[in-house]
Amino acid sequence: MKISNLRIGVRLGSAFALMVALLVGTAVVGIQHLQSSNTKMDEIVSNRYTLIALSNQIKSNGYKANGILSNLLLTTSPEKAKQYMDEYAAIRKANAQAYGELEKHLTSDETKALFKQQFDARSAYGVSVKSFFDLVSKNQQQEARDVYQGDMARLQDAYYVLVDKMVDVQADRMARDVADAISEAHSAKLQMILLALLATVIAIATGVFITRTITRPINRAVVLAEAVAAGDLTHRLQIDSTDEVGRLLTALERMTSNLHGIVAQVRQGTDTISQATREVASGNMDLSSRTEHQASSLEETAAAMEQLTSTVKQNADNAREANQLASNASDVAVKGGEAVNQVVSTMSAINESSRRIVEIIGVIDGIAFQTNILALNAAVEAARAGEHGRGFAVVASEVRGLAQRSAVAAKEIKELIADSVNQVGTGGKMVEQAGQIIGEVVKSIRHVTEIVAEISSSSKEQSEGIEQINHAVTQMDKVTQENAALVEQSAAAAQALQDQAQQLTQTVSTFKLDSDAAGQRRAARDAHAHRANDMSDAGAWLATAQ
Repeated sequence: MKISNLRIGVRLGSAFALMVALLVGTAVVGIQHLQSSNTKMDEIVSNRYTLIALSNQIKSNGYKANGILSNLLLTTSPEKAKQYMDEYAAIRKANAQAYGELEKHLTSDETKALFKQQFDARSAYGVSVKSFFDLVSKNQQQEARDVYQGDMARLQDAYYVLVDKMVDVQADRMARDVADAISEAHSAKLQMILLALLATVIAIATGVFITRTITRPINRAVVLAEAVAAGDLTHRLQIDSTDEVGRLLTALERMTSNLHGIVAQVRQGTDTISQATREVASGNMDLSSRTEHQASSLEETAAAMEQLTSTVKQNADNAREANQLASNASDVAVKGGEAVNQVVSTMSAINESSRRIVEIIGVIDGIAFQTNILALNAAVEAARAGEHGRGFAVVASEVRGLAQRSAVAAKEIKELIADSVNQVGTGGKMVEQAGQIIGEVVKSIRHVTEIVAEISSSSKEQSEGIEQINHAVTQMDKVTQENAALVEQSAAAAQALQDQAQQLTQTVSTFKLDSDAAGQRRAARDAHAHRANDMSDAGAWLATAQ
């Protein structure tokens, strides 16, 4: 597979991937060497230097302790002796802590073995120091001086030799680690320089190669584009790749071929367009005349609809007034019914009162009858009394006359009240019938009110519908007038299109085709055929518009 057939993205991606791989390789080499150097330097700083510093601290503390022991031999003051012993204990404690830290940094078997020897020598030295303190505490100064100058001095020298050996071993190893780190840094520097040079050479070579595989086909595309811009549609390309640029060249070649065909078709169609636009302009003028006539008819229709709208609105107003009057009549009838109901109630109360009066008069009649009986009895008793009862007989006669007149009057009143009760009952029945009739009248008036309300609502809806129709007719009139204006604009546009078709004919004539003569003859035949078809289509369209 040719490299030039690969997509540009694949080529560029491969080149960048190669560059990235070289950069990553260079970075990996540098990081590895840097990590190795960091490890060695960490070993130097964390272990070697620390061991040396701790060993020197231990040795320095030993010298201080030796001086304190020497002062202890020379002093005769118990207070000073105690002070020196406390100072020695503090130094010994500091050395114990230093030994603890030193043991933490031991990594090799050699240093661990050396540390054990050093620790054993320190322990032996500590035993002799303990003997020294025992002698001092017993005030055996000479024996203590002998121990100090004898066993203690010998064991101390052996102990310091091991401490110095630890320092020498760590110093030697630190020097070797520093040398190794320097050597590794030089090696890393050389390797990174070589990798950088290799990456630079490969980048330059790859860039030149990819640039040539892209720019050469693009230059051919530029040549073709310039030829097309100059009107030459006969130029052809040599395509030898299938990448994006190759597809671009193929598309340009196909575009040129299609443009060649389009220009030929445009040449054929411009004459047909010119003829069709002339016919369309003529048809638009006829259509404009008919549209104006239709617009005037719509104006007359709109005026009639406005009159009808006014009439319907007046009917709706009258219906609303009738509805209001019917509603008022219904209210009056309802009030009349309520008044009749009140009259019925009043008549019932009068009837009840009349019955009670009749009962009272009956009682009065009974009293008059009893009074008459008593008067008769009194007259009989007066007759028996003779002369002594004559005055009482006169009184009894008068009382009897009054009782008879009272009975007659009570009877007449009773008859009159009975007639009144009968008349009140008859009137109550008539009032009840009147109440029923008024109720039916109220129902009828309510029904009439509902019908009038429906008529009013229908009139309102009819008015709204006619207003909508009137609005629609107005809109149709407006649209018709706009159509008339659009027809005039269409006629002007057809004329402008005809002018543009002529200009287009002149424009496409600047393109150079493979066989202009044959193309022109074929264009003439096609133009004649298209013109005939377009004329028939235009005639059909005008017939439809009419």
